Amino acid sequence: MSVDVHDFELTGIRVERDSGVVVSLFDGSVSQGFDLGFRRVKRIVVDGFAMQNIVFELKIFSKREASFEFQRCCFLLGIDSSNPREIDDGDSMVFIEASVGAEVALLMDGAWEGGELSAKM
Repeated sequence: MSVDVHDFELTGIRVERDSGVVVSLFDGSVSQGFDLGFRRVKRIVVDGFAMQNIVFELKIFSKREASFEFQRCCFLLGIDSSNPREIDDGDSMVFIEASVGAEVALLMDGAWEGGELSAKM
């Protein structure tokens, strides 16, 4: 992804039947909203959505890792982190880690091909 989403505010999440999952973000430093789109989502979990939701980091996992973030993403998605057959079978996970508020975990069908980030007008 070409845009760093650190410190963006997560303002909403919507599931669209035809286009997948859209995560709405707001960059306060330039007063601009963005939509980050994900296709081929098999599962999504949102934990801790609050009045303020600040993104710390967005991570993509396509293989096993020993990191806390990998284990947390697996936990949220109900995947055994010691034997993540979904990852071993070629799927990928996206983890939006929070500084404050919501954490988002997505299980994607197949290899990560990148989310579509578009500015809102």
